[in-house]
Amino acid sequence: MMGWKTLGLGLGVVLVFVGALMATARAFDAAAERETLYRYLDDVLDPVADTEWTHDWEPPQRVLARPITKNDEVILGARIGEAWSAFGVAQKTGETAILADWFGGVALERAQHAAATAHADETRMAMLRQTLRPEFHHLDGSLVQLGSETLTVRYAPDHYDLAQDTFRTTLLRRSTGWHVIGHERLASAPVDPPDAPVALEGKFVGVNYYPAQTPWSLFWPGYDATIIAEDLRLVVDLGGNAVRMFLPVDDFAPGSDLERNLANLGDFLRQAEALGLQVMPTLFDMKGNYDIATWDADLVKLDAVLPVLAASPAVTVIDIKNEPDLDFETHGKANVLAWLRTMAAEIRRGAPGIPLTVGWASAEAADLLVPHLEVVSYHDYAPLEGTADRLAAVRAAAGDKPVLVTEIGASAWSLTQDFPSSDAAQARDLATRLDGLTDADGVLLWTLHDFPDPDSRAVGSSLWVRGLQARYGIYDETGKPRPLAAILRTTFDKILNGEK
Repeated sequence: MMGWKTLGLGLGVVLVFVGALMATARAFDAAAERETLYRYLDDVLDPVADTEWTHDWEPPQRVLARPITKNDEVILGARIGEAWSAFGVAQKTGETAILADWFGGVALERAQHAAATAHADETRMAMLRQTLRPEFHHLDGSLVQLGSETLTVRYAPDHYDLAQDTFRTTLLRRSTGWHVIGHERLASAPVDPPDAPVALEGKFVGVNYYPAQTPWSLFWPGYDATIIAEDLRLVVDLGGNAVRMFLPVDDFAPGSDLERNLANLGDFLRQAEALGLQVMPTLFDMKGNYDIATWDADLVKLDAVLPVLAASPAVTVIDIKNEPDLDFETHGKANVLAWLRTMAAEIRRGAPGIPLTVGWASAEAADLLVPHLEVVSYHDYAPLEGTADRLAAVRAAAGDKPVLVTEIGASAWSLTQDFPSSDAAQARDLATRLDGLTDADGVLLWTLHDFPDPDSRAVGSSLWVRGLQARYGIYDETGKPRPLAAILRTTFDKILNGEK
């Protein structure tokens, strides 16, 4: 009897022991599972969208103690982008204390010194496109080292340099996020200019285009393919072969209705192509900020738009920016010109083969950046009597490059409507202007339609200016052609055929 009890007790002990082992094993497995989930939690999460920075990632060249996950890439990329944006702000303002939020240690001292010097000397530096490669990641996730190939722009009032730099950047995780504690340039090479695009062939005649009811900022949110089709046929009926249209920055930025707007842009280009119309898209319309801290975000917009433009045979010339010379006083001439050169280099990268121009507000600015553009263009609202002379001066500055006058116009609005009517005055003035521009390689009118309600964001709130802007159309508010339409049919034909 005692033997059985002893045996039973022994078996109980064994069972308890086995049970304990099993429980321990289960606990160990659970702990291991929790550790795996904790360590690789980012692997089961969708990465947060990186919408502001032009960062690409390459895999590490050796096994890291701790892997870099997709979310790590997003967080680190954003932090680096924010750091260089803050550095851009500090260069402009001279306020370097803000850099302590993104830099630390020796890197902070160097960044503050560089920003203060740049502010005093009116020099600037921006880190733009970066290809990042992890080189070290501490097991506890507190320290990471990245190699990078970086597009870097440096400029001053009398100097501009675009280079491909190689850096090694070290970041330390603190309670307030990642901080750059080391940043070393290892190598630098100038960015070679891309091959020259195909030369512009033939001549341009046509219009600057917005629909009558949805001009300026209303265009893309109110896009109507049926209205576009009707209006493009009106351009063809006038004898035109070209349309200049506008891509506002807010409509083609991440966070907007970007996918819908890109689809509508593709539709516009397909409709134009079907009618034999050449299209000049004007990028960065209504851009109000040239601060170097925002340039990386501008490249994000280009990355969205350029594939659509590059794929369309209708796109013959790209206008980088409308009337940037009007921004010189507010944003600084050197800053605006450096931004234009940087955007030009990036547009050529994303849309090779398409000639570039800038739609200067006046003939006096048209000699700027001539070596960096394939087409020279300007707007002529100056006195009628100097029209031909201004064109001749721009031609002389442009050398053998085509010259387009991409905006001319005259308002048919009048407070009195006395005889001769303002419609007749519009036709008379533009006939005179066109006679002085027959030697141009292209002329585009502002604009196809009258606008019943001009966009105050674009034209301001002045009743006088709004009245003028409402009546620039070749077609009036009722859709009726003005006397100007008949003149255009004749004059467009003369320009296309090189007649005087």
